[in-house]
Amino acid sequence: MPPAARRTREIASTRDDILAAAERAFARTGYEATTMQDLAREAGYTVPSLYAYFDGKQELYDAVWSRLDDERAQVFDTIMPSGLRFSQRVEFMLARQLELTERRRGAVEIRMASPQRHGKRRATHFDGMVQRWARWLRRVAEPGDLGATSLDDAATALVGVMNAFFLRWMARDVATGLAVKAPLITELFLSGITGRRR
Repeated sequence: MPPAARRTREIASTRDDILAAAERAFARTGYEATTMQDLAREAGYTVPSLYAYFDGKQELYDAVWSRLDDERAQVFDTIMPSGLRFSQRVEFMLARQLELTERRRGAVEIRMASPQRHGKRRATHFDGMVQRWARWLRRVAEPGDLGATSLDDAATALVGVMNAFFLRWMARDVATGLAVKAPLITELFLSGITGRRR
């Protein structure tokens, strides 16, 4: 591997390590209470070393959010196994999204605690997820899969059910995984609590 490519890979790896440490630190004490010294200590670097990779606390904070957003977008681009019915495609995607939520719990906690930062206007987490799910449903749903329900309403219902389980998982600090609820969330989304399909 050429030296320039090796150095680029090393920088990317170091930035990822620093972001993982920043995610833990921000989740533990919040944005305002976390100092650059806290971030450096968590990452195992000196404060001047952190400045070689990030311009400061705000850039680190924004990068934690951006990484979560990028990873969520990548999940929606996941190639699914062929031959799945619509319900199986929904369950597959729910499981991938919920697994990511489990892995990035710290970043999710940060996002929940700070829907807006320093006056920047951001779409709410809920609205952003509804838009992503609506785009995904547009790609994968066949005629009749959603009945007479609009894509926006279907995505709103799906995200609503998913968020209900997510919020309970967060509040209870449940040790069991969130992704195990994907089959139940799919069933509630498609059939409701009676289990009767339309």
